[in-house]
Amino acid sequence: MRPGTFEQIWREAVLDGEHRRLMNVSEARHRNRIEWFVQIIQLLRIIGALCAVIALVCVAVYYINRHAPTQGASVFGIGGIAIVGLFLGSNPNRLEGLMKTITKNTSADS
Repeated sequence: MRPGTFEQIWREAVLDGEHRRLMNVSEARHRNRIEWFVQIIQLLRIIGALCAVIALVCVAVYYINRHAPTQGASVFGIGGIAIVGLFLGSNPNRLEGLMKTITKNTSADS
């Protein structure tokens, strides 16, 4: 063995360990951002559904004030049923499944 071999191997091991630590920190940040993204998208879905129902209520009230209660009821009823069906029928776990797929692919690339 020549002099300095241990120090060279030690330096490479330290650099490799530092690189792995940085990759783990980066992956944790990425997972955290994806989780925040999923939460924000779910909140936007709820806000969007609420705004759509409020718009339907306003249209229904407009028709009711214009002496057309059956049209107002049908607008609110059919539109409300459609929005509730979309809201309840959509799969909220789809984004979480996407997050798991992205995380799995990221881990496999490492």
